[in-house]
Amino acid sequence: METFRYALLAYMPAPIVAILYKFALPDPVFVISMAMLIVFDTILGIVIAWRGRIFSSSALSKTVIKFIVYAVALQTTHILTMLLAHAGHEQFSAYLALADSGLYLYFAFRETISIAENMGKLGYNMFPPWVMSRLRDFTETGQFRAGAGAGLPEPPPPPEAPAIQPEPPARWGS
Repeated sequence: METFRYALLAYMPAPIVAILYKFALPDPVFVISMAMLIVFDTILGIVIAWRGRIFSSSALSKTVIKFIVYAVALQTTHILTMLLAHAGHEQFSAYLALADSGLYLYFAFRETISIAENMGKLGYNMFPPWVMSRLRDFTETGQFRAGAGAGLPEPPPPPEAPAIQPEPPARWGS
């Protein structure tokens, strides 16, 4: 009887894990990667705060809130995508799946920018200043500045192709 009780306790979380895997972890590689980006950003922030002697637990609690907000936003779009697909609204589901992917990309992009900024504060610039400026503009407005020379160096001109001289037609009997 004792063995049965332990076996029951061991298998009780199985349905919960299955539900979490279906809804909360649709892409475990992304979830782990995103968690790693948040942890790296937090570690760099702690080092910066420690160096500046301004470390506070309230600032550290923002990491937990950020993780919750990201998880709720991503799960909302993922669940809506699944519900629309299940209800037979493939067109809307496809648009929402695109928004879901865009949200994934936005959060990963935002964390990468934050990591790059923190590395710059520590003296290790990940990107040149003009790239960071354009990335910050993109996160604030959602678009890159328009026009030639808007922060990017001009690309070099293409090399000139050598002139091709057509060969004269071959003559019969030559």
